[in-house]
Formats: sequence, C-alpha cells, structure tokens
Amino acid sequence: ATVSRAPSPPALLRHISDESWSSARRELSREIALLKTSDPSELSSQSSSLSSPPLLHPDDLCRALCAACRRQPPLDVIRLILDLCPDAASRPEPCTGRYPLHIALQHAGSKEVVELLVRRNPAAAAVCAAPDESGRTALHELCDTYVRTYRERHQKSVDKTALVLVRLLRCCAPTTTNLEDADGMTAIEYAVLNHMDHTSVRTLRLWSQRDWRNRRKPGYGVPGAQDGLWSFKDDKDAAVKMATATKATDSGNSGRSWMRGHAIAMLKRAPPAA
Repeated sequence: ATVSRAPSPPALLRHISDESWSSARRELSREIALLKTSDPSELSSQSSSLSSPPLLHPDDLCRALCAACRRQPPLDVIRLILDLCPDAASRPEPCTGRYPLHIALQHAGSKEVVELLVRRNPAAAAVCAAPDESGRTALHELCDTYVRTYRERHQKSVDKTALVLVRLLRCCAPTTTNLEDADGMTAIEYAVLNHMDHTSVRTLRLWSQRDWRNRRKPGYGVPGAQDGLWSFKDDKDAAVKMATATKATDSGNSGRSWMRGHAIAMLKRAPPAA
C-alpha cells in the first residue's frame, strides 16, 4: 500500500499564521487519518525516501499550538493538535520559554480553549505554577492581561469567565495565590487594579488567607498533597459569609471600594509565623 506524504510543517504554521482555520483543520485531520491507517514500519521505511518526514514532528506541533494560542483559535483546532501531541500543552515555546497556557491567557483566548489547555495537560499543576521570565504565573496573566484584553476585544463583562478560570487555575496550583512577580505584584493586586468583580476578588482573598495557613501544614505545595485543604463548597460558604460582612461594614461606601481597601490591607500584613 502507498502512503501519501503528509503536509510539511511550514504549511501548517503558515495556515495558522494566516488564521486560515479551515486549512489548518484539514491538514491536522489528514495527519490524524494517516496515523490511524498507516503501518508504523511502512512509515519508517518511507521516511528515508522523502525529502521530509511523513509525520509532523512534536516540536512543530508545539510551535503550532503556541502560534494558534496567539490568534483566537477555534476549540477544535486546539483539540486536534493535542490529539496528535498530547504533551504539547506542557512544553514551553523554544524561543520565549512561555507555555501555551500563558500565551492563551496573554491574548485573551476563549474560556473553552484555556480550560482545554489545562484539562488536557498531563503536567497542569507544574505549568500553572511555573513563572515566566517576568515572574508571572498563569494566575497573574489571568488577573491582569487577560481581563484587560478581553474587555477591549469583546467590549463586554469578563466577570463570569474570569471567575471560572480563577477557580480552575487555583485548583491546579493553590500555592501561586500569594506569589509576587518581578514588579512585586500578586494576582489579587492585579484583580483589584483591573476592577474585577467582587466575587473574584473575594475568592482570591479567601484563597490568599488559606494559602498562608496551609503553608504550615506538612506536604502543602507538593502535587497531590493539597487535596481536601480547600473545596468549592468552602468557596461558596465563605463567600456568603463575606458578602454578609461586606454589607454590614459598607455603611454608605461602595462595596468595591471597601473590598479594594480590605484586600490591599490584607496583602500588606505579614504572613503568620510558622
């Protein structure tokens, strides 16, 4: 049987750069079909007779994923790339050292794309906790660049989307809540400065307090060891209590102003002694 030659890597990258998603989708689907129908030994014997390999190299797929994350990609294109290279989401871009998740957040990718990059990532905890060259984690990018870019691009509220992603990133990397970037800023400070909604700020504040307390517990911060230290039920119960306290303490001032001052005051206090 004759195996048709797969498209060269530059073709896929060119389609993505041009945002020709139908062409990129067609190239990726053809590659998947080739993998399913071809005999590996046959592909190996043919590779020596072709000017380029018949299968896309994982490095090219990682480059394609990072390039797509900069351009508001359709969800199915990201899914096809991850089907071909499951660990693409956990590999940093060679030229910048940034992960696809960080890139998607920086360019305000859709909620579904960001969720897919986390849920299909075998090393999601490590990627979410990894700082870039500026010391910014995925949570920093979400509370700063993502929020601002989303509002400018879509001209609508980002509140519901941001809350879903805040909870997702925190569950993957709870120890990043109080990390400071190279400018000395934490995620909650960016959330306050960018006027994120009360629920997101309250959620981050609760996690910040919980993070300081949990640091005294053995095994906290070790992957898999933080299970049970915080749950979505805790979020809901604590948020109700804080909302009640906010109304009682407001006394004429705006709830947002009270929360902003309260969050900044909480951040400036020293962590509890071990």
